[in-house]
Amino acid sequence: MIWDELIDHLRDSGHEPEELDFMESYGPFVSRIFPQLAGRHIRCVFGRLRIEGTISFDVYLFPSGGEAEEFCLLVGTGAAWIHAGNLVCHMKPADSEYLIHVVREIAPIR
Repeated sequence: MIWDELIDHLRDSGHEPEELDFMESYGPFVSRIFPQLAGRHIRCVFGRLRIEGTISFDVYLFPSGGEAEEFCLLVGTGAAWIHAGNLVCHMKPADSEYLIHVVREIAPIR
């Protein structure tokens, strides 16, 4: 999935997304945010979206599902994270149940 497809899928499923932030070549920054990724060459797109007017979440889009899975393994994602193909989302724990439902509408979740 690419960024525009994500936006389209959310819109088509009735969750009008509002783009709060977007950065195409986020890999060098994500390596600084997560110490577990230090020294690795990460390729990803980052964005922050808001749906339903109040639910915001971070999106990491990787070139492949394998790279997204490796990211999740290295970062140690938990209940506030969703992984679906090459898409990884991070949200407030209070919003996770609802966002899992939303992401299931647009992509298979692992």
